[in-house]
Amino acid sequence: MLSAGREFQGGKCIFYDLVVFAAKDSGVSLIPHPNGRRSPRTFPLVKFEAAAKRATFENKEHDFPKTFVHELVVPDHLRITLTGDQKGPAGGGGL
Repeated sequence: MLSAGREFQGGKCIFYDLVVFAAKDSGVSLIPHPNGRRSPRTFPLVKFEAAAKRATFENKEHDFPKTFVHELVVPDHLRITLTGDQKGPAGGGGL
Protein backbone atom coordinates (compact mmCIF):
# COMPACT_ATOMS: atom_id res chain seq x y z
CA MET A 1 0.00 0.00 0.00
CA LEU A 2 1.24 3.50 -0.79
CA SER A 3 0.59 6.77 1.03
CA ALA A 4 1.65 10.31 0.12
CA GLY A 5 1.91 13.53 2.09
CA ARG A 6 2.99 17.10 1.41
CA GLU A 7 4.05 20.05 3.53
CA PHE A 8 3.36 23.58 2.30
CA GLN A 9 4.78 26.91 3.37
CA GLY A 10 3.70 30.16 1.77
CA GLY A 11 1.73 28.25 -0.87
CA LYS A 12 4.83 26.32 -1.96
CA CYS A 13 5.46 22.61 -1.41
CA ILE A 14 8.62 22.41 0.73
CA PHE A 15 8.54 18.68 1.47
CA TYR A 16 6.79 15.55 0.29
CA ASP A 17 6.87 12.00 1.51
CA LEU A 18 5.83 8.71 0.00
CA VAL A 19 5.28 5.83 2.41
CA VAL A 20 5.17 2.17 1.44
CA PHE A 21 3.44 -0.30 3.74
CA ALA A 22 4.94 -3.71 2.99
CA ALA A 23 3.75 -7.09 4.27
CA LYS A 24 6.35 -9.84 4.58
CA ASP A 25 6.72 -13.04 6.58
CA SER A 26 8.14 -11.01 9.47
CA GLY A 27 5.07 -8.73 9.54
CA VAL A 28 4.06 -5.31 8.23
CA SER A 29 6.54 -2.46 7.94
CA LEU A 30 6.37 1.22 7.06
CA ILE A 31 9.11 2.31 4.63
CA PRO A 32 9.44 6.11 4.24
CA HIS A 33 10.58 7.79 1.03
CA PRO A 34 11.24 11.44 2.01
CA ASN A 35 11.28 13.67 -1.06
CA GLY A 36 10.88 10.50 -3.14
CA ARG A 37 14.08 8.77 -1.95
CA ARG A 38 13.83 5.45 -0.13
CA SER A 39 15.04 5.66 3.44
CA PRO A 40 17.42 2.90 4.59
CA ARG A 41 15.29 2.72 7.75
CA THR A 42 12.13 0.70 8.15
CA PHE A 43 9.54 0.93 10.90
CA PRO A 44 7.94 -2.40 11.85
CA LEU A 45 4.34 -2.53 13.04
CA VAL A 46 4.68 -2.94 16.82
CA LYS A 47 1.07 -2.46 17.93
CA PHE A 48 -2.31 -2.78 16.22
CA GLU A 49 -5.45 -1.78 18.08
CA ALA A 50 -8.44 -2.77 15.93
CA ALA A 51 -11.08 -1.34 18.27
CA ALA A 52 -9.29 2.03 18.40
CA LYS A 53 -8.49 1.87 14.67
CA ARG A 54 -4.85 2.63 15.50
CA ALA A 55 -1.54 1.23 14.23
CA THR A 56 1.89 2.04 15.68
CA PHE A 57 5.12 1.64 13.69
CA GLU A 58 8.41 2.09 15.54
CA ASN A 59 12.17 2.16 15.05
CA LYS A 60 13.87 3.01 18.36
CA GLU A 61 17.28 3.31 16.66
CA HIS A 62 16.16 6.36 14.66
CA ASP A 63 16.27 9.94 15.99
CA PHE A 64 13.17 11.46 14.39
CA PRO A 65 10.72 10.11 13.96
CA LYS A 66 11.03 7.07 16.18
CA THR A 67 7.32 6.33 16.03
CA PHE A 68 4.50 6.76 13.50
CA VAL A 69 0.98 6.34 14.90
CA HIS A 70 -1.82 6.12 12.31
CA GLU A 71 -5.31 6.52 13.76
CA LEU A 72 -8.66 6.72 11.99
CA VAL A 73 -10.39 9.32 14.16
CA VAL A 74 -13.58 9.63 12.08
CA PRO A 75 -14.47 8.20 8.68
CA ASP A 76 -12.23 9.75 6.01
CA HIS A 77 -9.93 11.42 8.58
CA LEU A 78 -6.60 9.80 9.37
CA ARG A 79 -4.41 11.35 12.06
CA ILE A 80 -0.70 10.57 11.80
CA THR A 81 1.44 11.44 14.83
CA LEU A 82 5.24 11.35 14.69
CA THR A 83 7.32 11.29 17.86
CA GLY A 84 11.03 11.11 18.62
CA ASP A 85 14.10 13.24 19.19
CA GLN A 86 13.77 15.87 16.49
CA LYS A 87 16.99 17.54 15.42
CA GLY A 88 17.07 20.38 12.96
CA PRO A 89 14.14 21.91 11.04
CA ALA A 90 10.81 20.21 10.47
CA GLY A 91 10.17 18.75 7.08
CA GLY A 92 11.67 15.32 6.88
CA GLY A 93 13.56 14.90 10.11
CA GLY A 94 16.53 12.61 9.63
CA LEU A 95 14.94 9.99 7.40
